[in-house]
Amino acid sequence: MKRILALLLGIMILLTGISVQAAESTLEEKASRLNKLGILKGDGKSYNLTGTLTRQEAATFIVRLLGAEKEVMTNSASYPISTFTDINSKTDWAAPYIGYCIQKGIINGYADRTFRPKAKLEMQAFAKLLLVALGYQYDKDFTWQNTLKKAEDLKIVTAGEVSLAAANPFTRGDVIKLLDRVLGMKNVQTEKEMFYNLLKNEGVTEATLAEVGLLRRTGTNRVEEVKEMSPGRYSVRFSNPPKVFSAENMILVEEGGRNLKVKSIRATDLLNSFVVDTDQPAENVKYQILIKDVIDRDNTYFQEYKKEFVSLRRQGIETDLFRISRIDVLDRRTIEVEFTHPIGDIMTNQSFYQIKRDKDVVADSAALKVNLSGETKVRIQMQNYSFVENAAYALIVSGSAQSKLGVRINSGKEDMLLFLGKQTEEAKFDITAIELLDKNTIRLTTNKPVSAATAEQVFSYYLTDNNASPIAIDKATVLAGSESSEQSILLKTSRTLIENKTYNLKINQLYTEGRTESIIEKDYRFTAGVTGTSSYDLSEARQIDPYTIQFNFDTAMDQRTAAEPKNYYLRRELSGKMIVPAAIYHDYENARMLMYLAEPLKENNSATYYLYAKTDIKGANGEWRKDAAKIAFEVTDMEEEKVRFEKVIYIGDNAVQIYFNEPVAKAVPNLDVDNYRIYDKETKQELYILGVRYIDGRRIVLNAQNYNPNRTYELKVKEVLEFNGINVVKDLPATEIEKGLLVQ
Repeated sequence: MKRILALLLGIMILLTGISVQAAESTLEEKASRLNKLGILKGDGKSYNLTGTLTRQEAATFIVRLLGAEKEVMTNSASYPISTFTDINSKTDWAAPYIGYCIQKGIINGYADRTFRPKAKLEMQAFAKLLLVALGYQYDKDFTWQNTLKKAEDLKIVTAGEVSLAAANPFTRGDVIKLLDRVLGMKNVQTEKEMFYNLLKNEGVTEATLAEVGLLRRTGTNRVEEVKEMSPGRYSVRFSNPPKVFSAENMILVEEGGRNLKVKSIRATDLLNSFVVDTDQPAENVKYQILIKDVIDRDNTYFQEYKKEFVSLRRQGIETDLFRISRIDVLDRRTIEVEFTHPIGDIMTNQSFYQIKRDKDVVADSAALKVNLSGETKVRIQMQNYSFVENAAYALIVSGSAQSKLGVRINSGKEDMLLFLGKQTEEAKFDITAIELLDKNTIRLTTNKPVSAATAEQVFSYYLTDNNASPIAIDKATVLAGSESSEQSILLKTSRTLIENKTYNLKINQLYTEGRTESIIEKDYRFTAGVTGTSSYDLSEARQIDPYTIQFNFDTAMDQRTAAEPKNYYLRRELSGKMIVPAAIYHDYENARMLMYLAEPLKENNSATYYLYAKTDIKGANGEWRKDAAKIAFEVTDMEEEKVRFEKVIYIGDNAVQIYFNEPVAKAVPNLDVDNYRIYDKETKQELYILGVRYIDGRRIVLNAQNYNPNRTYELKVKEVLEFNGINVVKDLPATEIEKGLLVQ
């Protein structure tokens, strides 16, 4: 609470010293503003800002400042000048202005019965006139001797200006500065700002006062949205285009009181939208954005905008440790949490998680439902609590939590990440499309990943034609490999479906991945369109070494069928036996497929071979072929490329990850703890290896004793079995273990 009060106090302090007027204007801008208000009138060419101030001009400025010019000009006879020998009431234009000021006790003449209207007036004398105009009484509230001190205390003049005036002429430009300041000050008698007097001047209205920034008129226009695009970058959308939107209009204050500087503001193609770049806020810190003093093109102020934000890890934390990477709020009860390591069922343990608002626990343990939602993600649903819109929450994960790599989160210390609550409802799990791919294949598209265990049960589907005759489902297959939240299910029918005919499909007990949502006894009606003609093809193939062929498809593939060795074969051009691969590996990181052979493939003089992909292989969206895809490639007498270490790195205080340049087999000796040695490079003292985890073809994790971060260690491996399960590489050279990016 104290921190929040400090944040609000910081903003209040900022606001206290900010006047309604915009940032400090130039002298020309101030002169233009006074001209619009009827105080300053030039000759049509300039305002003569470098000229000196005369006594008659000073009287005129004061009359206009008091909003009395119309009164003076209409009733000039009421302000006669008969006491001064150097002013003619009939011919001198300034006579009524001087007469008004004499009557009101604002200005005096000289003892010799002269006024000296064209004599120069210095700063001290003009300051005296302004003080009287503000309602202060001469010889009571101030004297001639302390006039400048009083004016300085009231911020009519500055100490620097007083010093300059002592040695330099007092110009009309200096007058402009003082008049501009006095406009926003209150008359001590009426307790109203001086600018309200100007409404009596010819042509000055409230709209004029608003235009020059003196009067605030707040209308219905507002800031519609401020969205954090990335840390330190925001999009700001107004309901209508503002006249000006600058850095002075946007204030960002962190919880600790640090102000975030606005670096730039760029207008987008939409006149009411802007992109704002600021200093980057600290991670996991609350901060507040205030947008104020923005006016529209009718000089009406936008409503103030104030909102609390939390700086989140938008693109994921960069670390080799096991940490919380990001949190997405799915609805008012559910968050999806992404981690930096792959995770398994152990991370569905409810006791690992706690959700707090400030210091209060709003949900933990039995009040949470936790399910896996991807290789590195869990979904956490609160049973008895709903988020408050835009309130700041903290997810705390116990230090006992472990990744699939056997690494404790944050090296055994609890991890925490802040996020903002939402009140939105997530879209319910449903079928979003039903299509006919061929005469015996229906593709269902879901809006969320499905549980294959339920989606591939044929009794989950009941298909009938328009006459209510049932059509058996022979097989249901979930297509793997989609990178979006959608997923496809292929249904093979026992009976041929007819294009443009209507069918009914009842779905029962179809669950999402993690079984958090379901479709229970829901009916869908669809018309079978023209059968799909989409297809796929092999896009490349080349020999890497005698045992390895690299190839690729021209579209994303269903990885279940695309990774089956039996779905491929090789054959030499014109003749030769069929060669079936020993293994297929999908190298996601390098976007390629690798085929491994049991026997070496060599040709002394080079020869053309064909790689065939059978029709059992499907594309990620159900693409199919009527015949096998094939592609040619050249085979030569190549040297075998041996498996080697690409990188060996610590990913926790008790875990080392080995990256190989090529995939290795999930088999002994690769899974044998005795196959590995970790030792101090200098003393040769070994760390005890507790276990080996095969992550994927290119990664193996060793769980060992806690290492000393101040020491250097090496890894030695006896032998490695290649991915084809046949070739063995022995005596890999020892390699130094890297410390890695261990962000705590």
